[in-house]
Amino acid sequence: MLLQSKGPLPPNLPEIFPSSTPWTLAPLQLASQANIVQVDVTVRDSHGNPVAGLQKSNFVLLDNGKPRPLSYFSVIAAHGARPAPAAPVGDSTDNSHSADVAEATPPRYFAIFFDDIDTSIGDLAMARNAALGMIRAGLGANDHVCIFSASATQALDCTNQAASLEQTIGRIHTHPLYGGDTLSCPKISPYEAAQIVNYNDTLALSAVAAEAAQCIRPMLRGADAIKAEADIIWNKERAASLDILQSLRQANQYLARQLGQRALLLTSDGFIDDELGGALETIIQEALRNDVVINSLETKGVFTQDPARSFNDPSGELDGPLNNTTFMYEEESSMPSEQAEVDALATLAQGTGGYFFHNSNDLTLGFKQLASSPAIAYQLGFPLDVPRDGKFHTLKVDLLPHRKFLTVQARPGYFAPIPGISAGEFFTAMDNAMRGNDERSDVPATLGVAQRHQEVDLTAAFNIAKLPFIEHLGRSDQKLIVTAALFDSRGQLAEGKRGELDMWLLPATRRRLNSEGLQTRLTLYTERPGNYRLRVVIGESTDARLSIYNQELQVH
Repeated sequence: MLLQSKGPLPPNLPEIFPSSTPWTLAPLQLASQANIVQVDVTVRDSHGNPVAGLQKSNFVLLDNGKPRPLSYFSVIAAHGARPAPAAPVGDSTDNSHSADVAEATPPRYFAIFFDDIDTSIGDLAMARNAALGMIRAGLGANDHVCIFSASATQALDCTNQAASLEQTIGRIHTHPLYGGDTLSCPKISPYEAAQIVNYNDTLALSAVAAEAAQCIRPMLRGADAIKAEADIIWNKERAASLDILQSLRQANQYLARQLGQRALLLTSDGFIDDELGGALETIIQEALRNDVVINSLETKGVFTQDPARSFNDPSGELDGPLNNTTFMYEEESSMPSEQAEVDALATLAQGTGGYFFHNSNDLTLGFKQLASSPAIAYQLGFPLDVPRDGKFHTLKVDLLPHRKFLTVQARPGYFAPIPGISAGEFFTAMDNAMRGNDERSDVPATLGVAQRHQEVDLTAAFNIAKLPFIEHLGRSDQKLIVTAALFDSRGQLAEGKRGELDMWLLPATRRRLNSEGLQTRLTLYTERPGNYRLRVVIGESTDARLSIYNQELQVH
Protein backbone atom coordinates (compact mmCIF):
# COMPACT_ATOMS: atom_id res chain seq x y z
CA MET A 1 0.00 0.00 0.00
CA LEU A 2 1.35 3.43 -0.89
CA LEU A 3 1.73 6.26 1.59
CA GLN A 4 -1.57 8.07 2.09
CA SER A 5 -2.22 11.33 3.94
CA LYS A 6 -3.75 10.82 7.37
CA GLY A 7 -4.52 14.50 7.92
CA PRO A 8 -7.89 16.20 7.58
CA LEU A 9 -9.33 16.74 4.12
CA PRO A 10 -9.76 20.37 3.07
CA PRO A 11 -13.36 21.51 2.69
CA ASN A 12 -14.67 21.74 -0.89
CA LEU A 13 -12.19 19.05 -1.96
CA PRO A 14 -13.05 17.94 -5.52
CA GLU A 15 -13.97 14.29 -5.95
CA ILE A 16 -11.87 13.81 -9.11
CA PHE A 17 -8.88 15.94 -10.05
CA PRO A 18 -7.42 15.10 -13.51
CA SER A 19 -4.08 16.38 -14.78
CA SER A 20 -1.61 15.65 -17.56
CA THR A 21 2.01 16.65 -18.07
CA PRO A 22 4.77 15.93 -20.59
CA TRP A 23 6.81 12.87 -19.67
CA THR A 24 10.40 11.92 -20.37
CA LEU A 25 12.59 9.08 -19.21
CA ALA A 26 14.18 10.03 -15.91
CA PRO A 27 17.87 9.23 -15.43
CA LEU A 28 18.49 5.85 -13.85
CA GLN A 29 18.83 6.29 -10.12
CA LEU A 30 21.59 4.45 -8.29
CA ALA A 31 20.44 2.35 -5.37
CA SER A 32 22.79 4.26 -3.06
CA GLN A 33 21.16 7.56 -4.06
CA ALA A 34 17.65 6.19 -3.54
CA ASN A 35 18.49 5.33 0.08
CA ILE A 36 19.82 8.74 1.07
CA VAL A 37 17.91 11.56 2.77
CA GLN A 38 18.97 14.63 0.79
CA VAL A 39 18.85 18.08 2.41
CA ASP A 40 19.34 21.18 0.24
CA VAL A 41 20.87 24.02 2.26
CA THR A 42 21.30 27.72 1.52
CA VAL A 43 23.40 29.83 3.88
CA ARG A 44 22.86 33.61 3.71
CA ASP A 45 24.66 36.57 5.21
CA SER A 46 23.00 39.51 6.95
CA HIS A 47 22.15 41.08 3.56
CA GLY A 48 20.42 37.92 2.27
CA ASN A 49 23.27 36.97 -0.07
CA PRO A 50 24.26 33.28 -0.43
CA VAL A 51 27.53 32.36 1.26
CA ALA A 52 30.23 30.48 -0.64
CA GLY A 53 33.30 28.62 0.56
CA LEU A 54 31.75 26.26 3.11
CA GLN A 55 33.03 22.71 3.49
CA LYS A 56 31.47 19.48 4.67
CA SER A 57 33.15 19.96 8.07
CA ASN A 58 31.22 23.23 8.55
CA PHE A 59 27.84 21.46 8.71
CA VAL A 60 26.16 19.53 11.51
CA LEU A 61 22.87 17.82 10.64
CA LEU A 62 20.52 16.79 13.43
CA ASP A 63 17.83 14.15 12.83
CA ASN A 64 15.26 14.29 15.66
CA GLY A 65 17.90 16.13 17.70
CA LYS A 66 20.66 13.55 17.11
CA PRO A 67 23.72 14.23 14.93
CA ARG A 68 23.89 12.19 11.73
CA PRO A 69 27.21 11.57 9.93
CA LEU A 70 27.09 12.99 6.39
CA SER A 71 27.60 10.35 3.71
CA TYR A 72 27.01 12.83 0.88
CA PHE A 73 28.09 16.44 0.34
CA SER A 74 27.94 18.56 -2.79
CA VAL A 75 28.25 22.23 -3.70
CA ILE A 76 25.76 23.53 -6.30
CA ALA A 77 26.78 26.67 -8.18
CA ALA A 78 24.11 28.44 -10.25
CA HIS A 79 25.03 28.88 -13.88
CA GLY A 80 26.95 32.12 -14.40
CA ALA A 81 26.80 33.04 -10.72
CA ARG A 82 29.67 34.93 -9.09
CA PRO A 83 29.02 34.81 -5.34
CA ALA A 84 31.32 36.83 -3.16
CA PRO A 85 33.46 34.65 -0.90
CA ALA A 86 32.30 34.57 2.66
CA ALA A 87 34.27 35.49 5.69
CA PRO A 88 36.03 32.37 7.07
CA VAL A 89 33.77 30.27 9.28
CA GLY A 90 36.23 27.61 10.26
CA ASP A 91 38.74 25.15 8.92
CA SER A 92 38.43 25.11 5.15
CA THR A 93 40.31 21.84 4.85
CA ASP A 94 38.12 18.86 4.05
CA ASN A 95 39.67 15.69 2.64
CA SER A 96 36.36 13.86 2.27
CA HIS A 97 36.01 12.15 -1.08
CA SER A 98 32.26 12.76 -0.99
CA ALA A 99 32.66 16.52 -1.52
CA ASP A 100 31.93 17.51 -5.11
CA VAL A 101 31.45 20.83 -6.86
CA ALA A 102 28.71 20.91 -9.47
CA GLU A 103 29.14 23.38 -12.33
CA ALA A 104 25.41 23.95 -12.80
CA THR A 105 22.17 23.46 -11.00
CA PRO A 106 19.98 20.40 -11.70
CA PRO A 107 16.61 20.95 -13.43
CA ARG A 108 14.56 23.40 -11.37
CA TYR A 109 10.79 23.78 -11.45
CA PHE A 110 9.47 26.99 -9.96
CA ALA A 111 5.78 27.88 -9.63
CA ILE A 112 4.60 31.47 -9.12
CA PHE A 113 1.23 31.49 -7.38
CA PHE A 114 -0.68 34.77 -7.55
CA ASP A 115 -3.38 35.29 -4.94
CA ASP A 116 -5.81 37.22 -7.14
CA ILE A 117 -8.67 36.75 -4.67
CA ASP A 118 -7.51 38.54 -1.50
CA THR A 119 -4.86 40.85 -3.00
CA SER A 120 -5.70 44.46 -3.83
CA ILE A 121 -5.54 45.76 -7.41
CA GLY A 122 -2.48 47.90 -6.73
CA ASP A 123 -0.56 45.24 -4.83
CA LEU A 124 -1.32 42.58 -7.45
CA ALA A 125 -0.05 44.94 -10.17
CA MET A 126 3.19 45.44 -8.22
CA ALA A 127 3.64 41.67 -7.84
CA ARG A 128 2.88 41.15 -11.52
CA ASN A 129 5.45 43.77 -12.54
CA ALA A 130 8.08 42.23 -10.26
CA ALA A 131 7.44 38.80 -11.80
CA LEU A 132 7.72 40.23 -15.31
CA GLY A 133 10.99 41.88 -14.33
CA MET A 134 12.35 38.55 -13.15
CA ILE A 135 11.35 36.82 -16.40
CA ARG A 136 12.82 39.59 -18.58
CA ALA A 137 16.07 39.52 -16.63
CA GLY A 138 16.55 36.00 -17.99
CA LEU A 139 15.98 32.47 -16.72
CA GLY A 140 18.67 29.92 -16.00
CA ALA A 141 19.34 27.22 -18.56
CA ASN A 142 17.70 24.61 -16.33
CA ASP A 143 14.88 26.80 -14.98
CA HIS A 144 11.27 25.95 -15.76
CA VAL A 145 8.62 28.38 -14.49
CA CYS A 146 4.89 27.71 -14.19
CA ILE A 147 2.08 30.13 -13.34
CA PHE A 148 -0.96 29.60 -11.12
CA SER A 149 -3.66 31.90 -9.77
CA ALA A 150 -5.92 31.45 -6.75
CA SER A 151 -9.03 31.98 -8.88
CA ALA A 152 -7.78 29.31 -11.33
CA THR A 153 -8.52 31.72 -14.20
CA GLN A 154 -4.89 31.72 -15.37
CA ALA A 155 -2.43 28.81 -15.46
CA LEU A 156 0.60 27.82 -17.48
CA ASP A 157 2.51 24.55 -17.33
CA CYS A 158 6.19 24.80 -16.48
CA THR A 159 8.20 26.24 -19.36
CA ASN A 160 11.34 28.25 -20.05
CA GLN A 161 9.70 30.24 -22.85
CA ALA A 162 9.74 33.86 -21.68
CA ALA A 163 7.08 35.02 -24.17
CA SER A 164 4.50 32.50 -22.90
CA LEU A 165 5.24 33.40 -19.29
CA GLU A 166 4.93 37.14 -19.94
CA GLN A 167 1.59 36.69 -21.74
CA THR A 168 0.12 34.62 -18.90
CA ILE A 169 1.37 36.96 -16.17
CA GLY A 170 0.02 39.96 -18.09
CA ARG A 171 -3.49 38.47 -18.06
CA ILE A 172 -3.65 38.11 -14.27
CA HIS A 173 -6.00 40.53 -12.53
CA THR A 174 -8.09 40.56 -9.36
CA HIS A 175 -11.06 38.22 -8.86
CA PRO A 176 -12.29 39.12 -5.37
CA LEU A 177 -14.79 36.66 -3.95
CA TYR A 178 -15.30 38.78 -0.86
CA GLY A 179 -16.84 42.13 -1.76
CA GLY A 180 -15.84 44.05 1.38
CA ASP A 181 -18.26 45.29 4.03
CA THR A 182 -21.82 44.10 3.45
CA LEU A 183 -23.12 47.27 5.11
CA SER A 184 -21.98 50.85 4.68
CA CYS A 185 -22.62 51.52 8.37
CA PRO A 186 -21.46 50.10 10.67
CA LYS A 187 -18.28 48.85 8.99
CA ILE A 188 -17.31 45.32 10.04
CA SER A 189 -13.94 44.14 8.75
CA PRO A 190 -13.25 40.42 8.18
CA TYR A 191 -10.88 40.50 11.16
CA GLU A 192 -13.58 41.99 13.42
CA ALA A 193 -16.08 39.44 12.12
CA ALA A 194 -13.67 36.59 12.91
CA GLN A 195 -13.12 37.93 16.43
CA ILE A 196 -16.86 38.17 17.07
CA VAL A 197 -17.81 34.81 15.53
CA ASN A 198 -14.86 32.64 16.56
CA TYR A 199 -13.84 34.20 19.89
CA ASN A 200 -16.96 36.03 21.09
CA ASP A 201 -14.78 39.13 21.45
CA THR A 202 -16.77 41.61 23.53
CA LEU A 203 -14.42 44.51 22.67
CA ALA A 204 -14.99 43.99 18.95
CA LEU A 205 -18.73 43.66 19.52
CA SER A 206 -18.80 46.86 21.59
CA ALA A 207 -16.82 48.77 18.93
CA VAL A 208 -19.29 47.76 16.21
CA ALA A 209 -22.28 48.50 18.45
CA ALA A 210 -20.92 51.96 19.27
CA GLU A 211 -20.56 52.77 15.58
CA ALA A 212 -24.02 51.33 14.82
CA ALA A 213 -25.50 53.79 17.30
CA GLN A 214 -23.94 56.64 15.28
CA CYS A 215 -25.22 55.56 11.88
CA ILE A 216 -27.50 58.11 10.20
CA ARG A 217 -29.38 55.21 8.61
CA PRO A 218 -29.26 52.47 11.27
CA MET A 219 -29.07 48.99 9.76
CA LEU A 220 -28.16 46.91 12.80
CA ARG A 221 -29.83 47.13 16.19
CA GLY A 222 -28.69 44.99 19.09
CA ALA A 223 -25.95 42.44 19.67
CA ASP A 224 -27.81 39.58 17.96
CA ALA A 225 -28.14 41.52 14.71
CA ILE A 226 -24.43 42.43 14.80
CA LYS A 227 -23.44 38.80 15.43
CA ALA A 228 -25.62 37.64 12.53
CA GLU A 229 -24.00 40.16 10.18
CA ALA A 230 -20.53 39.23 11.41
CA ASP A 231 -21.32 35.58 10.69
CA ILE A 232 -22.22 36.45 7.08
CA ILE A 233 -18.99 38.43 6.60
CA TRP A 234 -16.79 35.75 8.16
CA ASN A 235 -18.35 32.95 6.11
CA LYS A 236 -17.57 34.88 2.92
CA GLU A 237 -13.98 35.51 4.01
CA ARG A 238 -13.56 31.90 5.09
CA ALA A 239 -14.86 30.65 1.72
CA ALA A 240 -12.38 32.90 -0.10
CA SER A 241 -9.48 31.65 2.06
CA LEU A 242 -10.47 28.03 1.41
CA ASP A 243 -10.55 28.67 -2.35
CA ILE A 244 -7.04 30.12 -2.14
CA LEU A 245 -5.75 27.12 -0.20
CA GLN A 246 -7.43 24.63 -2.53
CA SER A 247 -5.81 26.24 -5.58
CA LEU A 248 -2.49 26.35 -3.74
CA ARG A 249 -2.78 22.66 -2.95
CA GLN A 250 -3.37 21.84 -6.60
CA ALA A 251 -0.30 23.88 -7.60
CA ASN A 252 1.69 22.01 -4.96
CA GLN A 253 0.51 18.66 -6.34
CA TYR A 254 1.45 19.72 -9.88
CA LEU A 255 4.97 20.61 -8.76
CA ALA A 256 5.31 17.27 -6.96
CA ARG A 257 5.14 15.48 -10.32
CA GLN A 258 8.10 17.37 -11.82
CA LEU A 259 11.53 15.76 -11.86
CA GLY A 260 14.09 18.10 -10.31
CA GLN A 261 14.27 20.77 -7.63
CA ARG A 262 10.79 22.08 -6.81
CA ALA A 263 9.81 25.40 -5.24
CA LEU A 264 6.67 27.55 -5.11
CA LEU A 265 6.42 31.30 -4.57
CA LEU A 266 3.14 32.44 -3.01
CA THR A 267 2.45 36.16 -3.56
CA SER A 268 -0.42 37.57 -1.50
CA ASP A 269 -1.61 40.43 0.68
CA GLY A 270 -2.46 37.67 3.15
CA PHE A 271 -5.69 36.09 4.30
CA ILE A 272 -7.18 35.21 7.66
CA ASP A 273 -6.62 31.54 8.48
CA ASP A 274 -8.79 31.14 11.58
CA GLU A 275 -10.20 27.57 11.69
CA LEU A 276 -8.15 26.68 8.58
CA GLY A 277 -5.23 25.06 10.36
CA GLY A 278 -6.15 21.62 9.03
CA ALA A 279 -6.04 22.81 5.41
CA LEU A 280 -2.67 24.52 5.99
CA GLU A 281 -1.25 21.42 7.65
CA THR A 282 -2.39 19.25 4.71
CA ILE A 283 -0.52 21.47 2.24
CA ILE A 284 2.60 21.53 4.42
CA GLN A 285 2.62 17.74 4.87
CA GLU A 286 2.18 17.14 1.15
CA ALA A 287 4.96 19.63 0.37
CA LEU A 288 7.30 17.93 2.83
CA ARG A 289 6.53 14.50 1.42
CA ASN A 290 7.22 15.72 -2.12
CA ASP A 291 10.24 17.97 -1.39
CA VAL A 292 8.41 21.14 -2.43
CA VAL A 293 9.63 24.35 -0.77
CA ILE A 294 7.05 27.13 -0.40
CA ASN A 295 8.37 30.71 -0.27
CA SER A 296 5.95 33.49 0.66
CA LEU A 297 6.01 37.12 -0.46
CA GLU A 298 3.75 39.62 1.30
CA THR A 299 2.69 42.09 -1.39
CA LYS A 300 1.32 44.82 0.92
CA GLY A 301 4.79 45.92 1.97
CA VAL A 302 5.24 48.67 4.54
CA PHE A 303 2.30 51.03 5.16
CA THR A 304 2.97 54.69 4.43
CA GLN A 305 -0.12 55.79 6.36
CA ASP A 306 -2.14 54.59 9.32
CA PRO A 307 -4.52 51.84 8.11
CA ALA A 308 -7.06 52.74 10.79
CA ARG A 309 -9.83 55.31 10.22
CA SER A 310 -9.53 58.86 11.49
CA PHE A 311 -12.00 60.53 13.85
CA ASN A 312 -13.35 62.57 10.97
CA ASP A 313 -14.72 59.73 8.89
CA PRO A 314 -15.43 61.10 5.38
CA SER A 315 -18.07 58.52 4.45
CA GLY A 316 -20.97 60.74 5.50
CA GLU A 317 -22.62 57.74 7.15
CA LEU A 318 -22.04 58.86 10.75
CA ASP A 319 -23.81 61.41 12.88
CA GLY A 320 -20.70 63.33 13.98
CA PRO A 321 -17.07 62.23 14.42
CA LEU A 322 -16.24 58.56 14.90
CA ASN A 323 -16.81 57.64 18.54
CA ASN A 324 -13.84 57.02 20.81
CA THR A 325 -14.71 53.36 21.56
CA THR A 326 -14.66 52.34 17.89
CA PHE A 327 -11.64 54.52 17.10
CA MET A 328 -9.55 53.10 19.94
CA TYR A 329 -10.47 49.50 19.09
CA GLU A 330 -9.50 49.96 15.43
CA GLU A 331 -6.22 51.65 16.44
CA GLU A 332 -5.33 48.90 18.92
CA SER A 333 -6.37 46.05 16.62
CA SER A 334 -4.71 47.34 13.44
CA MET A 335 -1.42 45.53 14.12
CA PRO A 336 -3.03 42.22 15.25
CA SER A 337 -5.29 42.43 12.20
CA GLU A 338 -2.34 42.83 9.84
CA GLN A 339 -0.47 40.03 11.61
CA ALA A 340 -3.46 37.70 11.36
CA GLU A 341 -3.55 38.18 7.59
CA VAL A 342 0.09 37.18 7.10
CA ASP A 343 0.23 34.35 9.64
CA ALA A 344 -0.71 31.80 6.96
CA LEU A 345 2.06 33.07 4.66
CA ALA A 346 4.62 32.71 7.43
CA THR A 347 3.32 29.28 8.46
CA LEU A 348 3.53 27.86 4.92
CA ALA A 349 7.09 29.13 4.45
CA GLN A 350 8.41 28.09 7.84
CA GLY A 351 6.67 24.71 7.69
CA THR A 352 8.33 23.73 4.38
CA GLY A 353 11.80 25.20 4.84
CA GLY A 354 11.05 28.26 2.71
CA TYR A 355 11.61 31.99 3.21
CA PHE A 356 9.04 34.64 4.15
CA PHE A 357 9.71 38.03 2.50
CA HIS A 358 7.71 40.78 4.21
CA ASN A 359 7.77 44.33 5.55
CA SER A 360 9.32 45.66 2.36
CA ASN A 361 7.98 47.62 -0.60
CA ASP A 362 10.76 46.33 -2.87
CA LEU A 363 8.93 43.39 -4.46
CA THR A 364 11.59 43.21 -7.18
CA LEU A 365 14.13 42.35 -4.49
CA GLY A 366 11.65 39.87 -3.04
CA PHE A 367 11.34 38.03 -6.35
CA LYS A 368 15.10 38.09 -6.79
CA GLN A 369 15.67 36.48 -3.40
CA LEU A 370 12.81 33.99 -3.54
CA ALA A 371 12.54 33.05 -7.21
CA SER A 372 16.12 33.00 -8.41
CA SER A 373 18.38 30.02 -7.86
CA PRO A 374 20.84 30.88 -5.09
CA ALA A 375 24.32 31.51 -6.41
CA ILE A 376 25.66 28.83 -4.10
CA ALA A 377 23.79 26.02 -2.35
CA TYR A 378 24.88 22.88 -0.55
CA GLN A 379 23.47 19.36 -0.66
CA LEU A 380 23.85 17.20 2.41
CA GLY A 381 22.86 13.56 2.70
CA PHE A 382 22.78 10.73 5.20
CA PRO A 383 21.65 7.06 4.96
CA LEU A 384 17.93 6.37 5.13
CA ASP A 385 18.35 3.73 7.83
CA VAL A 386 15.39 4.59 10.04
CA PRO A 387 12.42 2.30 10.82
CA ARG A 388 9.79 2.22 8.04
CA ASP A 389 7.02 3.56 10.27
CA GLY A 390 5.89 6.67 8.33
CA LYS A 391 6.78 9.00 11.23
CA PHE A 392 7.93 12.59 10.77
CA HIS A 393 11.56 13.33 11.58
CA THR A 394 12.64 16.89 12.39
CA LEU A 395 15.83 18.14 10.74
CA LYS A 396 18.09 20.97 11.83
CA VAL A 397 21.28 22.16 10.16
CA ASP A 398 23.87 23.98 12.26
CA LEU A 399 27.14 25.62 11.25
CA LEU A 400 30.56 25.11 12.81
CA PRO A 401 31.76 27.43 14.13
CA HIS A 402 28.51 29.27 14.84
CA ARG A 403 28.16 32.80 13.45
CA LYS A 404 25.28 35.08 14.42
CA PHE A 405 25.31 36.94 11.09
CA LEU A 406 24.72 33.80 9.03
CA THR A 407 21.30 32.17 8.60
CA VAL A 408 20.62 28.65 7.39
CA GLN A 409 17.66 27.76 5.15
CA ALA A 410 16.80 24.05 4.87
CA ARG A 411 13.84 21.68 4.92
CA PRO A 412 12.46 21.25 8.47
CA GLY A 413 12.08 17.49 8.28
CA TYR A 414 11.12 14.38 6.34
CA PHE A 415 8.74 11.43 6.62
CA ALA A 416 10.16 7.96 7.14
CA PRO A 417 8.96 5.40 4.59
CA ILE A 418 6.23 2.95 5.53
CA PRO A 419 6.17 -0.82 5.00
CA GLY A 420 5.79 -1.68 1.37
CA ILE A 421 6.47 0.54 -1.61
CA SER A 422 6.60 4.34 -1.27
CA ALA A 423 5.05 6.85 -3.66
CA GLY A 424 8.48 7.76 -5.04
CA GLU A 425 9.37 4.10 -5.52
CA PHE A 426 6.08 3.51 -7.35
CA PHE A 427 6.73 6.30 -9.86
CA THR A 428 10.26 4.94 -10.32
CA ALA A 429 8.80 1.49 -10.95
CA MET A 430 6.49 2.95 -13.60
CA ASP A 431 9.39 4.75 -15.29
CA ASN A 432 11.47 1.58 -15.23
CA ALA A 433 8.56 -0.34 -16.78
CA MET A 434 8.58 2.12 -19.68
CA ARG A 435 12.13 0.96 -20.51
CA GLY A 436 11.16 -2.69 -20.99
CA ASN A 437 9.27 -4.77 -23.55
CA ASP A 438 7.13 -7.01 -21.34
CA GLU A 439 3.35 -6.85 -20.96
CA ARG A 440 1.00 -7.52 -18.05
CA SER A 441 -2.61 -6.84 -17.00
CA ASP A 442 -2.79 -6.35 -13.24
CA VAL A 443 -4.97 -3.19 -13.24
CA PRO A 444 -8.69 -3.56 -14.13
CA ALA A 445 -8.49 -1.34 -17.20
CA THR A 446 -8.73 -1.61 -20.98
CA LEU A 447 -6.80 0.50 -23.47
CA GLY A 448 -8.20 1.90 -26.71
CA VAL A 449 -5.90 3.27 -29.44
CA ALA A 450 -6.99 5.40 -32.41
CA GLN A 451 -4.83 7.14 -35.00
CA ARG A 452 -5.52 10.42 -36.77
CA HIS A 453 -2.69 11.28 -39.15
CA GLN A 454 0.19 12.22 -36.82
CA GLU A 455 -1.88 11.99 -33.63
CA VAL A 456 -2.38 8.90 -31.48
CA ASP A 457 -5.44 9.06 -29.21
CA LEU A 458 -5.47 6.80 -26.16
CA THR A 459 -8.46 5.95 -23.96
CA ALA A 460 -7.99 4.09 -20.69
CA ALA A 461 -11.28 2.72 -19.32
CA PHE A 462 -11.21 1.65 -15.64
CA ASN A 463 -13.47 -0.85 -13.91
CA ILE A 464 -13.97 1.12 -10.70
CA ALA A 465 -15.83 -1.74 -9.01
CA LYS A 466 -12.66 -3.87 -9.13
CA LEU A 467 -10.24 -1.17 -7.97
CA PRO A 468 -9.03 -1.05 -4.34
CA PHE A 469 -9.56 2.20 -2.42
CA ILE A 470 -8.38 3.72 0.85
CA GLU A 471 -11.34 4.76 3.03
CA HIS A 472 -10.52 8.06 4.72
CA LEU A 473 -12.89 10.51 6.46
CA GLY A 474 -15.93 9.45 4.47
CA ARG A 475 -14.14 9.44 1.10
CA SER A 476 -12.69 6.67 -1.08
CA ASP A 477 -9.13 7.61 -2.09
CA GLN A 478 -7.27 6.29 -5.14
CA LYS A 479 -4.75 7.64 -7.63
CA LEU A 480 -4.60 6.34 -11.21
CA ILE A 481 -1.63 7.05 -13.46
CA VAL A 482 -1.31 6.52 -17.22
CA THR A 483 2.13 6.97 -18.80
CA ALA A 484 2.31 6.70 -22.59
CA ALA A 485 5.16 7.21 -25.04
CA LEU A 486 6.09 6.79 -28.69
CA PHE A 487 9.54 5.35 -29.45
CA ASP A 488 10.95 5.59 -32.98
CA SER A 489 12.62 2.78 -34.94
CA ARG A 490 15.95 3.53 -33.20
CA GLY A 491 14.36 3.24 -29.78
CA GLN A 492 14.55 6.99 -29.11
CA LEU A 493 11.71 8.70 -27.25
CA ALA A 494 9.63 10.80 -29.69
CA GLU A 495 6.96 12.02 -27.27
CA GLY A 496 5.66 11.07 -23.86
CA LYS A 497 2.80 12.12 -21.60
CA ARG A 498 1.63 11.25 -18.14
CA GLY A 499 -1.97 11.59 -17.04
CA GLU A 500 -3.16 11.29 -13.45
CA LEU A 501 -6.55 10.98 -11.81
CA ASP A 502 -6.61 11.85 -8.11
CA MET A 503 -9.87 10.60 -6.64
CA TRP A 504 -11.52 11.39 -3.30
CA LEU A 505 -14.96 9.90 -3.99
CA LEU A 506 -18.07 10.38 -1.91
CA PRO A 507 -20.16 7.21 -1.47
CA ALA A 508 -22.82 8.20 -4.03
CA THR A 509 -20.23 8.97 -6.70
CA ARG A 510 -18.38 5.73 -6.10
CA ARG A 511 -21.62 3.73 -6.44
CA ARG A 512 -22.36 5.50 -9.74
CA LEU A 513 -18.84 4.90 -11.11
CA ASN A 514 -18.99 1.24 -10.03
CA SER A 515 -21.68 0.76 -12.67
CA GLU A 516 -20.60 3.35 -15.25
CA GLY A 517 -16.81 3.02 -15.09
CA LEU A 518 -14.36 5.88 -15.61
CA GLN A 519 -12.29 6.93 -18.61
CA THR A 520 -9.25 9.14 -19.12
CA ARG A 521 -7.70 10.22 -22.42
CA LEU A 522 -4.25 11.19 -23.66
CA THR A 523 -3.11 12.31 -27.09
CA LEU A 524 0.43 11.80 -28.42
CA TYR A 525 1.74 13.73 -31.40
CA THR A 526 4.78 13.24 -33.61
CA GLU A 527 5.89 15.46 -36.48
CA ARG A 528 7.81 12.76 -38.35
CA PRO A 529 6.04 9.93 -40.23
CA GLY A 530 7.47 6.46 -39.70
CA ASN A 531 7.29 3.30 -37.65
CA TYR A 532 6.83 3.69 -33.91
CA ARG A 533 6.39 1.53 -30.84
CA LEU A 534 3.65 2.65 -28.46
CA ARG A 535 4.39 1.83 -24.83
CA VAL A 536 1.74 2.43 -22.16
CA VAL A 537 2.02 1.78 -18.42
CA ILE A 538 -1.12 2.09 -16.26
CA GLY A 539 -0.78 2.13 -12.49
CA GLU A 540 -3.10 2.21 -9.49
CA SER A 541 -1.57 3.55 -6.30
CA THR A 542 -3.39 1.70 -3.51
CA ASP A 543 -1.82 -1.73 -4.14
CA ALA A 544 0.89 -0.42 -6.52
CA ARG A 545 -0.18 -2.63 -9.43
CA LEU A 546 0.72 -2.08 -13.09
CA SER A 547 -0.67 -2.96 -16.50
CA ILE A 548 1.70 -2.64 -19.48
CA TYR A 549 0.85 -2.51 -23.19
CA ASN A 550 2.89 -2.52 -26.41
CA GLN A 551 1.68 -1.77 -29.94
CA GLU A 552 3.49 -1.18 -33.22
CA LEU A 553 2.20 1.82 -35.17
CA GLN A 554 2.85 3.35 -38.55
CA VAL A 555 2.38 7.11 -38.58
CA HIS A 556 1.70 8.66 -41.99
